Amino acid sequence: MKTNNATDDLNQMILQLKNQQEAEWIDLKDKFHDLKEHLKPLNIIKDTLEEINSGIDIKSNLLQSIFSIGAGYLSKRILVGTTHNKVTKFFGSIFQLVVTNFISRKTAGHSKD
Repeated sequence: MKTNNATDDLNQMILQLKNQQEAEWIDLKDKFHDLKEHLKPLNIIKDTLEEINSGIDIKSNLLQSIFSIGAGYLSKRILVGTTHNKVTKFFGSIFQLVVTNFISRKTAGHSKD
């Protein structure tokens, strides 16, 4: 009777392994199908366009940074001009930094509203 019980246990384990194999095979086929769909040219283009749309915030922040740096540089050029005095250049650079930070904070606060 022990052999019959051991045979039943082995048959049960074989059935479980076959069921597990079938489930894994179905999962593998589903993943392959998803990959195939993802690699279609139309889906690649659609995903790329979605990434570009999500990147608009990055472009906006980049433009705000460029604007604030440019305004700081322009204010330094207006204040200091083309002087060769190192002290004046130093204070012009400090002024440029202050203006750049001020405009950066104002545009960052304005874009959140």
